[in-house]
Amino acid sequence: METLEKRKTMAHYDAIADSYDSLYGEEQREKYLQASRLTELATGGRVLDAGCGTGLFAEFLQAGGERKCEVFAVDLSRNMLKKAKNKGKTSAAEIHLVRCDVSLLPFVDRIFNLSAAFTLLQNLVDSEKFLREFVRVSKEKAVFVITHLKEKVSAEKFVETLGKAGLKVKVCSVKNEFVAVGRRSLAEA
Repeated sequence: METLEKRKTMAHYDAIADSYDSLYGEEQREKYLQASRLTELATGGRVLDAGCGTGLFAEFLQAGGERKCEVFAVDLSRNMLKKAKNKGKTSAAEIHLVRCDVSLLPFVDRIFNLSAAFTLLQNLVDSEKFLREFVRVSKEKAVFVITHLKEKVSAEKFVETLGKAGLKVKVCSVKNEFVAVGRRSLAEA
């Protein structure tokens, strides 16, 4: 069942890749701006963009330009990654595209300074498995940014889920999504 759900999600995003930026680009940028108001996103070092889609977040980080970062843009959709690759050609940021299941990230432990997952959790069959991976590959003092559709979860449940994964976050609202930013809780660090 899990594989079928993942294939459906992949097929959906493959189908909308050409129109994604025009449909959702502005909405995504609003979330990036809100997250940057709550914490410093341009941390330098390595950045994980889990569920990167067309590479809008890498593009946003590049536009900030304060500190050079190395972005690892991860997605299951080939067509989304093709769009991200085209953006990467015009970017001065170092961008690595990785096609994989975000619940099985192909990275060693604790290598990312910033780990982001915009508009991803609601598409996952097992969000807890992903969150364990997300935390595993992030440095002890990494900054985390995660969003979730409001129609799928309450703010309280969202914070509770992130807390169980060892994250202490602040949550705000941007249109139809919650935006959470934070770090590992002291007990988990």
